[in-house]
Amino acid sequence: MSIADFEVNVIALRQKTEWKGKVNCMVNVQWEDTARGTSSIETETGDVLDDGEYKAILINQRLPFGIKTTGWGPERSLGIDVNQTIHNDDDEGSTSYFGFDGTVPMTQVFANNVVEGWFPLTNWRNRTGPGVDVCLKIIYTPRQPSIPSEPALSASLASYTRRRNPERLHDLTGQVEKTSSSAFAWGGFSDVWQGIWKDGTGSHKVAIKIIRNSLGLSKDDEGKLQRRLRREIKVWQSLDHPNVVTLCGICTNFGTFPSMVSLWHEKGSASNYLASLGDRATVRTKLKLLTEVARGLEYLHSLSPPIIHGDLKGPNVLINDKEEACLTDFGLSKIDEVAASVSFTTSTFSATVRWMAREMAEATSEDKMFSPTEWTDIWAYGNVIIEIMTDQVPYYDKKNEPSVIVAIARGITPKIPAGIVVHPDLQDVMKQCWNEEPTERPPMTEVVKKMERLWKESEHWDSK
Repeated sequence: MSIADFEVNVIALRQKTEWKGKVNCMVNVQWEDTARGTSSIETETGDVLDDGEYKAILINQRLPFGIKTTGWGPERSLGIDVNQTIHNDDDEGSTSYFGFDGTVPMTQVFANNVVEGWFPLTNWRNRTGPGVDVCLKIIYTPRQPSIPSEPALSASLASYTRRRNPERLHDLTGQVEKTSSSAFAWGGFSDVWQGIWKDGTGSHKVAIKIIRNSLGLSKDDEGKLQRRLRREIKVWQSLDHPNVVTLCGICTNFGTFPSMVSLWHEKGSASNYLASLGDRATVRTKLKLLTEVARGLEYLHSLSPPIIHGDLKGPNVLINDKEEACLTDFGLSKIDEVAASVSFTTSTFSATVRWMAREMAEATSEDKMFSPTEWTDIWAYGNVIIEIMTDQVPYYDKKNEPSVIVAIARGITPKIPAGIVVHPDLQDVMKQCWNEEPTERPPMTEVVKKMERLWKESEHWDSK
């Protein structure tokens, strides 16, 4: 269905010599497959307008188009073709043909939604010869796409419930526009931009995660990345939990790979949110967020098969309008793995070093591959606890990541900064998450119970 009205009014043609024969004027909307319009006039029976220099013939034909806005932009142009056929009055009854063509840039139309004026066309057989001018009035009217109503189910299907097909990606192409001049966040192989999503209910502020085009992949590797990305997107769009960021859909017009669109979180990451609270960022507030992070991670691990976050850290915890913590970028570390690996092995990882589990650090120090697991997520959760409670990244006392990897591999866990008090019961949860034996770490179901209890008890901590 079209999501814009586009109208070309062909008003007149002019040239410096007298008009003869029959003139056909064709307008091409070149960025659509078949949209085109044609108008013609018998100039022998029509009036000619003369300003002393030009002889103009009126056409006054309106050519409406319905267009898709995908790919629409100021770089587009409108194609105009004018063909003149003259039946000569010689004994042989010969015919002469002249053709003129040109393009009308859409920059002004895109900026103002309307433009009117004369535009030059050149003789396509003799580019240096005399041409003609066409007078056009072009109107572009954006409009919101209509959302088709769901057809009523027959009585035979009355007991059925409608749901989205998990195999079908929700395509928002043409409904989402970038609004930021540059990315506001970036990873190893992707950037996140701010944008607006316009649907039948209005405008929504969104974040657009775009995989970079310049990855230097072969065609085969690019195809593998496309398939892996779509698998991960299908998983994300099937998720439904208050502490997990919801995927709105994808766009295919921001690069080679599908871009992921999620609602904008105005309050930002957990650390930004707590900083904005100032003195109101109490221990109880922090425990509430940590409990919600635990619930989100428990949900991911409870699915069949379990979803491994793979990159759990403070910046990947966003705060929604209800001031609840929501996990983002879960599972998408696999995309970075694919982009980073020419051989496309499935045993690579891209966890951020300061939240890395010991077994991953050991593998890294030995130049071995290691995939994230539920147990590495649980280790990372222990680091998120210290990050949120102390407002410091794990291993804040280490200046570079190689020294962090060495410390983790040696069994050194993050320090609590001097002058900051963390409740002993909460320290116990952290230590359990950092157990050197992965399978001895508590499952997230158990962690959630501990955190809910501590959150409830913390009502009395702040008063002490």
